Amino acid sequence: MAQDPSRYLPLMPPHVRNAAAARRPHVQSMSTPEPGLARDRIGVAVVDTDPLAREGLRAIIAAEDNLSLLQETAQVNSILAGSSRARPDVIFVEAGLASEHAGAAIRTLRRSLPHARVIAFGLGNREEEVFHVFEAGAVGYVVRTSIRRDLAASIRRARSGLRYVPPEVERCLKQRQRRPHLTCREGTVLALLAQARSNAAIAALLGISIGTVKLHVRSVLAKLGVEDRAQAAVVAMERGFARVN
Repeated sequence: MAQDPSRYLPLMPPHVRNAAAARRPHVQSMSTPEPGLARDRIGVAVVDTDPLAREGLRAIIAAEDNLSLLQETAQVNSILAGSSRARPDVIFVEAGLASEHAGAAIRTLRRSLPHARVIAFGLGNREEEVFHVFEAGAVGYVVRTSIRRDLAASIRRARSGLRYVPPEVERCLKQRQRRPHLTCREGTVLALLAQARSNAAIAALLGISIGTVKLHVRSVLAKLGVEDRAQAAVVAMERGFARVN
């Protein structure tokens, strides 16, 4: 997926970078975990596939007196593997970790670390992504462009058992709820349509007949209110059924 350098600007202003460098002791190493967090401190783990984004998040967390970064990683499995040494109170997860698998990643965290609260972050305007994040058990969603302002508040609310849903994310959720529901198979077909796959290719990938694929395509077009596959592909990108790689 193409990287937009401007996405990191809200994360790393110069004064926060400097604060992070001066306060590195707040970042807990996996090899030397903090033996016991004070009751007024909140242990945080970060999961993001982009190292530059993780650097920005590390800086923001380091600048907060009552937040401790226990783990930062690109993979959910690393959080699970380190859970015996570092037990985060809140896990901050990139919503688009793996497109449609983001919900599965959050479910895994909730099942394996039931004490931890999960907050997702992303663009906040991809309906399916936002919907599946909350359906999977996240208690909050922070819009990427507002992370520097909202990260600490969202973590503290989550630790207190409260949800954190910005107005734009709430609107996105309500808009998704008003739309006709696509079945799981229809969502998969739509994602493959967005990749310009033919009916024959979709049939081969899903192990179904071409006739069944055509039925799914007709249903998808009708539910989306579009006339052809090209328009469906645009909607798939806008709503989060597919991602641009």
